[in-house]
Amino acid sequence: MITLPEVLFNRVATAFSVALDGAYASLHIYSIGLLAVLATMYFMVAMGQGLVGYITLGEALGSLFWIVIKIGVFYFVLVVLYDLMWNAAFRTFIKWGADAGGGRFPFDSFMEPGSLVRQGFVVAYPIKVWLDQFIGLSLPFYFVDFLLMLGAYWTIIFAFGMLALHVLMALIEMKMAIATGAILIPWGVLTQTAFFAEMSISWMASGLVRVLLTALLMGIALPLFELLALPVPSFFGPDPTVVQSVGTALGAIVFAALAWVLPGRAAGMAGRGVALGLGADHVVAGGLMGVRAVTQLAGGAIRNVNRVRYA
Repeated sequence: MITLPEVLFNRVATAFSVALDGAYASLHIYSIGLLAVLATMYFMVAMGQGLVGYITLGEALGSLFWIVIKIGVFYFVLVVLYDLMWNAAFRTFIKWGADAGGGRFPFDSFMEPGSLVRQGFVVAYPIKVWLDQFIGLSLPFYFVDFLLMLGAYWTIIFAFGMLALHVLMALIEMKMAIATGAILIPWGVLTQTAFFAEMSISWMASGLVRVLLTALLMGIALPLFELLALPVPSFFGPDPTVVQSVGTALGAIVFAALAWVLPGRAAGMAGRGVALGLGADHVVAGGLMGVRAVTQLAGGAIRNVNRVRYA
């Protein structure tokens, strides 16, 4: 059973994926040239500072060797960025999340978020059959039940639609992070502009954590709803009750809320703490500033105590 929302979600995912792949290809053309310019600036500044500060020739050669290694690492990352982040890291994190969730939400399902919408219609189908049976003369006698069942039906559809939207946004976000990383990562060569690369790497790291937890939650949710499947009304079988239908709807809302809150919160924590431009001098300077602030605060407190004492 293919529905219009399912087709819409899949087409949007495909369109954004193709467009962002093209954006990455366009931006990647400038990445090596940008790295060359920034690497030349870094080489000149670092060697100038090194030659002034170093005494021996061995120390100067060691500094030069480190500069070459750093530039080479950035060049390698830029060359393999797409394969590294999409074909390797992205697929791996989805597999980890899917395996932890029981293997029910693999990479192919992630690339087709419309499958979640279809799953929502499958879960709500028994309620739809029940509703179709009571449209007619019997509706006034079951009006309250009809409203509750109708609300449960659309709640389930809405919840699974929100799950599909979350998967779609996670997919687009990861593609955008990789595309922008092509021109942001080269700035990490210079300490003064490393915050651009830090932001890009943090964005990609948070995207990977998001898809990991999303695949995990989807893998848990789909089998659970199969266990809680409502009976399809038939002449010989039982009808879904209002309590069962409302319970299934509430469960769908809970999973939709978890899918929106937990991966986003974990992704926010994963994006912190990346500091390519942080060195020992920054740590020492920060520590000295903290000590100085504490000393001034303590001195001010002592002076205030003395004023009170001798007032």
